[in-house]
Amino acid sequence: MDSQVLPAQVEHWIREMHHHASGQPGTGACAVATAMELWLWTFQHVLNTTHQDDPSSEPGDLQLLTDAFCRLLSARSMVLGSWDKVSVEEGAEGAASPFGAQEGLDDVYVDLCHAQTARAAGEVGRICAELVFGRRRHPTWDHSCNACIQAEEIDTLEGIMPGISYGARLTGNVMEADGSHAEKAGPCVSLEGLQGFIRLRTKLDGCLSGAQLARNRAAGWLGGLGLAN
Repeated sequence: MDSQVLPAQVEHWIREMHHHASGQPGTGACAVATAMELWLWTFQHVLNTTHQDDPSSEPGDLQLLTDAFCRLLSARSMVLGSWDKVSVEEGAEGAASPFGAQEGLDDVYVDLCHAQTARAAGEVGRICAELVFGRRRHPTWDHSCNACIQAEEIDTLEGIMPGISYGARLTGNVMEADGSHAEKAGPCVSLEGLQGFIRLRTKLDGCLSGAQLARNRAAGWLGGLGLAN
């Protein structure tokens, strides 16, 4: 598929999932929509990033994105199936069910959909985070490190900015004159250019609200049928 066609198609599916989320919020359609947004951001990031340190990494990254995309398409199909099922049953009173007549069967189906779509969306979030952050080298403790703060520099500023010496050391990125530093792998990783990803990832975590409650309700219903341990 052309690189311009795919983003347009995904954006269409995102709008579609938002539409279903407004009509059936309990299906997890909101999480699917946000996961699609996060996936699209990551996809474009991978295409636009030159892997100078490891040029052979892009095919592998695209393979992982393909796997994640399959999860999203499956989750989308579940949402659409839930929408169609409930719509049909609302218009066909007493429709036959393989489980027999069960009060609230529609609600159970929606809960099962929510549990599965949330699991898929969460997994897509994990894959995308590993691709975006996993290809960035972690800063190390050396004097050429741009992320390091040299102690002598902030101590010099203490006279005109009281408290900066103490405050900067609280960040854990300060290297003392003798080379000593906080006990961690290196200074904190720079998040420059990743604000869009971080915003979407945080939004996705919020969209998972209610998924565990839906899973518990579905498990209780299945347990009542003797289908769950």
